[in-house]
Amino acid sequence: MKNNKIKIVGVIKDKPQLILDASEYERRRYETKLVAERKSGTEDVLILQFDGSAMQEEDFEKLEAGTCVIVAGEIRTENVREIVPTAPTVKIFIAAGKVQIVEAITEKQNVVKLCGHICKDPRARGTSKGIHITDIMIAVKGKKNVSFIPCICWQNVADAAGKLKKGTYVEVEGRFQSREYKRAIEGSAPYLMTAYEVSVAQLGVAEDDAEQKDE
Repeated sequence: MKNNKIKIVGVIKDKPQLILDASEYERRRYETKLVAERKSGTEDVLILQFDGSAMQEEDFEKLEAGTCVIVAGEIRTENVREIVPTAPTVKIFIAAGKVQIVEAITEKQNVVKLCGHICKDPRARGTSKGIHITDIMIAVKGKKNVSFIPCICWQNVADAAGKLKKGTYVEVEGRFQSREYKRAIEGSAPYLMTAYEVSVAQLGVAEDDAEQKDE
């Protein structure tokens, strides 16, 4: 969809596992992890889901740990049914419409474009090194549901995002990333969590009617 797009190049971490069975291969759904390297060398390990329709069955049989792929699709979120204190309550993942096997990665690519409404007031903060950060949550309409996608803005973009209000319709471009952090529950030792978010490089505010944009 035009309001939710991602194109990313990476390496399959593990052999995809069947998570939704169907009699026809095209309707089966699989999940794995995709490792995408940034220009800095940092690796993002992202959740990847795709239906059989995203690639030919004979190509699917070639997918294994270490396979290089180009993925096109969108970012989606869904609530986690089994609530575990040390696990996130929302799954944020790439829903691929196309998965293409390539021999090698010749160019690093991780481009996300989203359009939607800010569904929480932005949260501005700063680091000990003086870096400005603003977190925003964007509600992006899909064909059947809405995905609530967390985004993180930096420096000048963060300053601009911090002035926005809940309900503002925005267009963002950036990259999909993973980030580890420590979390603590009262009375227990800190444990490691993984956050999935869009790191925003460009932020625009749209004045036009959102319903027209989402079509």
